[in-house]
Amino acid sequence: MGDVYDRPLLYDIAFSYRDFPVEVDALGAFFARASGRPTPSSVLELASGPADHAIEWSRRGIPALALDRSEAMCEYVRAKAGPAGVEVRRADMIDFALGRRFDLALLMCNSLAHIHSMDDLVRHLRSAAAHLEASGVYVLEIQHPRHFVGRSTRPAEATLPWTVERFGLEVETRWGSPEDPYDPSRQLFDARVEFRIRDGASEERFTERCLMRDWTLMELEAAVAISEAFEIAAVHGDFEAEASFDAESWRMIVVLRRR
Repeated sequence: MGDVYDRPLLYDIAFSYRDFPVEVDALGAFFARASGRPTPSSVLELASGPADHAIEWSRRGIPALALDRSEAMCEYVRAKAGPAGVEVRRADMIDFALGRRFDLALLMCNSLAHIHSMDDLVRHLRSAAAHLEASGVYVLEIQHPRHFVGRSTRPAEATLPWTVERFGLEVETRWGSPEDPYDPSRQLFDARVEFRIRDGASEERFTERCLMRDWTLMELEAAVAISEAFEIAAVHGDFEAEASFDAESWRMIVVLRRR
């Protein structure tokens, strides 16, 4: 067993099905509405993974910095994002110091799940706020609570595998299973992550473990209030400028404005 994020190519392929230009269009609309400014002049992507959002911002002429705690992922992004000019820094998103501020910060792909306690979430929010300008905006993409509220095990529909073909490889990913250990008192689950890689006639499998925390909107609201660093500007259910958040939404996308 190792760290799933130390296999950056597989992770990148697994999540490359997303439409990053469309998502960045929506993020720009969220920023404009929350800040009153048409576009950010700088972007910080936290727990960036392959940093696709930062890379897309940079392609649009907006300086972007990608931060991740995995050295393997950071090296991968440096090679991948070279032409786009994205700066890469290795650090933990709970406590970090970059020595400058940004207009827009992002935490995508349910990366909030890697923060496991309320104390750490408050520390994270204060660290993020310290790196934003006075009119700065922080957007968090979180899994919808309907995937876990009222359950003591992972629902089967939330752990179905998906397959992506890229770079000549076919990668099937399963992130968690209904049988994974789950602590409902702390909303922590120990996800079994499996990559199945097919390259022509050959096949290889990797299996890792990833401890993750489920967060509700009410818990995030409490952390925001305790931090005294942000106010909630909007909550959306998808990457669309007008997407509302309700019981059937795909995601929980929270837009915070720095106090």
